[in-house]
Amino acid sequence: MRNLKSFSTAAFFIATAVFAFSCQMDDQIEGIQEAKIIVKETVFRFSINHSEQDILSESGTDLSWDWQSVNQMVSAYIDFPQSPTISQLTIPAPWYTQGNPLNTIEKDIYSKDGWVLVMRNFGSSERAVKRPYFGLLNTKTNILKIFIHNSQWQPGHYLESNLVLVDSQNIHSRSFESKPAKIVQFDSWFNLEFQLDQNQLSTPYANFSFLIECAGILETEVG
Repeated sequence: MRNLKSFSTAAFFIATAVFAFSCQMDDQIEGIQEAKIIVKETVFRFSINHSEQDILSESGTDLSWDWQSVNQMVSAYIDFPQSPTISQLTIPAPWYTQGNPLNTIEKDIYSKDGWVLVMRNFGSSERAVKRPYFGLLNTKTNILKIFIHNSQWQPGHYLESNLVLVDSQNIHSRSFESKPAKIVQFDSWFNLEFQLDQNQLSTPYANFSFLIECAGILETEVG
């Protein structure tokens, strides 16, 4: 009877040890699985130089455009490298584009909430653009949102962007980084967001130059 009790006790300790070892191995395997490497690759680059000299005579750049219209559509003249002619396209605004984060019931884009149009270029029949774009500044929060249309159908997971802002006298310039902008789909908009300093942008907005440098990032999981 004593031997049976000793055997039962030993069996209990062995089972406990096996269970503990099994749990430890599971944790180690899980740790190995979590240690997968993410490879980050730049798959495309482009820059936009929105300067006062370039836009003075362009009809697609004036700041009278009403971005707040219901079901707003953007009429843009686009330069496709593979096409010998300028293409005119009608594009839904970002907040009416499927999959865009701003396409919500309550749209944070209205002038009553502090938003003003500070720059845009949709091209013209004489001078097309590769990527139509425009920028909205919130005068209450100093957040600048720049929307660039992915007209060239460039792939990737997200866009990293840097903005250099220069006043008309070329005296004051500042550099700002955007939060990574998710690439939702081809033929959609990149939503860039920059937190500016107070009074960094002031009227007249047309006196400022905007240099935007962008890199499309593709991430691949290895291991």
